[in-house]
Amino acid sequence: SYPRGDETTPFAHVLKAFLEKGGFTVWMDAEGIQGGPNFMSAIGDAIKASRGIVAVIDTKFCGSTYCNDELAMAKGNGLQIFPILFRDMPFDQLPNGLQYMLASTNSISFPDAAIDDVNTAKMLEHIQATYDPTATTGKVRRHGAPAPAATAGTDAADAAASEDAVT
Repeated sequence: SYPRGDETTPFAHVLKAFLEKGGFTVWMDAEGIQGGPNFMSAIGDAIKASRGIVAVIDTKFCGSTYCNDELAMAKGNGLQIFPILFRDMPFDQLPNGLQYMLASTNSISFPDAAIDDVNTAKMLEHIQATYDPTATTGKVRRHGAPAPAATAGTDAADAAASEDAVT
């Protein structure tokens, strides 16, 4: 989820490519929606088919009904939210409702384009650590949730132990 803009749109495309290179399938409305009155249904369908949502939050996002609705729908459907505080948007300047929605979520600041590569790598690591690589259900492992039970000495136990070290 991102507000279209001179800086946010190119950033969202770069982030999409980076996440896809990291092994994730990424849906973006710029590529997934045909023009016409059903664009809200297309976005809703995409959110329901997703396991998580990356939100590029800036001043324009805060004032966008569509962006806020996308985030609220994602949260209401139990998706993992990965907020990016973009450029000049500190957490304490988010609207109260958005602060409330994101209060228990780790966000990553992207204050300057010069360090976007470093922060994008952190974001990818955070997303990869959130999803349980040993799960076969496609469910999200919530922040701080215990790793799945496994028998000691198995590949699953080794993977769970290494994931706990990342979390």
